[in-house]
Amino acid sequence: QQQQQQQQQQQQQQYPITAQLSDGRIIRAAVAVLCLPPRLSAALALSPSLPPRVSSALNALPTWMADSAKVLAVYPTPFWRTELGLNGDIAGGWPLVEVHDASPPPPPEGEGAGLGALFGFVGVPRGG
Repeated sequence: QQQQQQQQQQQQQQYPITAQLSDGRIIRAAVAVLCLPPRLSAALALSPSLPPRVSSALNALPTWMADSAKVLAVYPTPFWRTELGLNGDIAGGWPLVEVHDASPPPPPEGEGAGLGALFGFVGVPRGG
């Protein structure tokens, strides 16, 4: 048991960050990078917790495009180019906020049209 405690202490020193997932699993790490909107970061249960001043500041920051979801659709060919003669970007209203042609460069001549990809933001209803 003493050896197990020593191993746990060594692991805690090597990986001081612990994250418990919603399914109960635990992940340990040496560093953590949060790629979340500030408001979501402020809502995390941290120990030690953020200072109240920092938490309040994060909660006060607006979340850009909070009511949008990112979407990537991949097609066998970029049919909007080959069949319709279209390319570029679309800016619209809800629910299709914006769409961009994200197709990879076409393959060399004679190797087909290549994949087509559209990337954009779709409006999602706000919870309330």
